[in-house]
Amino acid sequence: MEGIVYPWWGLNYRPDRVQFSLENSKRDKVDHSRESVLHAQKIANLFVYEARLSSNEFPVISEEQQYLNLLANNEAHLVELPLVQSSDENTIRTELYLF
Repeated sequence: MEGIVYPWWGLNYRPDRVQFSLENSKRDKVDHSRESVLHAQKIANLFVYEARLSSNEFPVISEEQQYLNLLANNEAHLVELPLVQSSDENTIRTELYLF
């Protein structure tokens, strides 16, 4: 998804899981093929490139550290969403961060 008026980006999946999440990959049906990893890296590089176009920055390092701690100190909630309500095997596992 890409914004038309504002430079907003969104994904419907987690490209970091392709590269870094190897536990339960068979159960979660995560594709770890070479093509999937290359695609995830392209998305990451695009995100970094677009972020570097911004001139925004924190005025002091302590303020930046405060926001990083906010992310690091929050627990991720593991959620399983059913694909088909009648079957327990067809689920999607994802993580949610609640603030």
